[in-house]
Amino acid sequence: MVSSRNAQGSVSAQGDFPARPVREFVISATRVALAMSLAATGVLKFLPSSSSADHSLLFPVGVIRAAGIAELLMAVLLASRWWRAALAGVFAFGGAGILILLLAVDSEVRGKACGCFGPIRVEVEAHLMILAAFCLLSAGALNLARTRGVD
Repeated sequence: MVSSRNAQGSVSAQGDFPARPVREFVISATRVALAMSLAATGVLKFLPSSSSADHSLLFPVGVIRAAGIAELLMAVLLASRWWRAALAGVFAFGGAGILILLLAVDSEVRGKACGCFGPIRVEVEAHLMILAAFCLLSAGALNLARTRGVD
């Protein structure tokens, strides 16, 4: 890292990009995007589905609704002072979801719906991409937040 004196005589570090305001904006935008996505998928898990579709779900309805509660809780935590823990939770939640879906792809349950988006059926590949985006966004925000000066 190269340092130089600016017009006020203080030393500034070059190569400290992104600057604090940029880091804070990126982290805040990521928190909002993740919170909105988690809140939407959490609410979708509680929407009624057709009774004939319940037997074709990969998980019992109780497990799906418990995951919805966890998603809503993480969405609330992303807006609180415990947002770093919530980002880590989103990362772990996304990673666990990816592992579960990859195991489901190789098993005989391939034709069943996961229920992650409530009554909306989503292809496994699209679901994996959404979970990977959750992981990448939360990991990037955590990496930016580990620098000093980000509240």
